[in-house]
Amino acid sequence: LVQLHSFVPASSTAQKLANWSHLNRKVFSKLNFSIPHEVIQQVVQCQPGTVEQVLLLLRQKIKEKQMEKRSKGVAGPGQ
Repeated sequence: LVQLHSFVPASSTAQKLANWSHLNRKVFSKLNFSIPHEVIQQVVQCQPGTVEQVLLLLRQKIKEKQMEKRSKGVAGPGQ
């Protein structure tokens, strides 16, 4: 889901914000997941505990997406 060439290595706040916003728009949207702008700002500003909350929610969304694929019955050989 992630095209790494779309992201610029960053140490500046502005570029980190741009990278996270791009990730939110282009990648997270494919998972029906969105991070509010205020939370992105908190992640970029390194507020303690924020990125952990985002990653936990993201992990949950990824698991849900995997379960959806399984429940749609992706047939394997012999099925």
